[in-house]
Amino acid sequence: MKRFDNSEASPFERLSERELQIALMVVNCQKVQDISDGLHLSPKTVNSYRYRLFEKLGISSDVELNAFGDQISHGRSRSRSDRLDSMVAVLSQPFDHQAFLQSVTGKPGVYQMLGCRGAVLYVGKAKNLKKRLTSYFRGALSLKTAKVSNAIREIQVTVTNTEAEALLLEHNLIKQHLPPYNILPARR
Repeated sequence: MKRFDNSEASPFERLSERELQIALMVVNCQKVQDISDGLHLSPKTVNSYRYRLFEKLGISSDVELNAFGDQISHGRSRSRSDRLDSMVAVLSQPFDHQAFLQSVTGKPGVYQMLGCRGAVLYVGKAKNLKKRLTSYFRGALSLKTAKVSNAIREIQVTVTNTEAEALLLEHNLIKQHLPPYNILPARR
């Protein structure tokens, strides 16, 4: 993926209004069929627009579109047109972990990390929720932890009375949701 340089015009200026609209919907985790239904286009037409915008931006996937938008929003130094501002605003809305961590308790409990459309990405337990959740947003992280941290859109917390209670709830939630970033227990 090409790096965006501040001195260059925004690559989003090369996109048509429809391509921008589809890019926004992709970034908001909408599937091709949902975009198709919402814009009254065929899925084939939506994919044609997606591939065209990928080509114009020098990327090859929806994941790269998200990363590309983040890169541009962090490097912006001057104002752009309204459509570019709204595109960057949507692309640059990561989970606000600082605000979230200020409100988290230090009690034992379970946390569920949610991604697009509320999908459960990871379930964990903690003796001290504040300490455990803070660890996800510090310095050097493992590849798996960095991936899940970047995909988070929300974290739901359930406070329990004891760590043992948290362990049981965590186990049940993992069995119920089958989160992709949890190592699933052996089935018996």
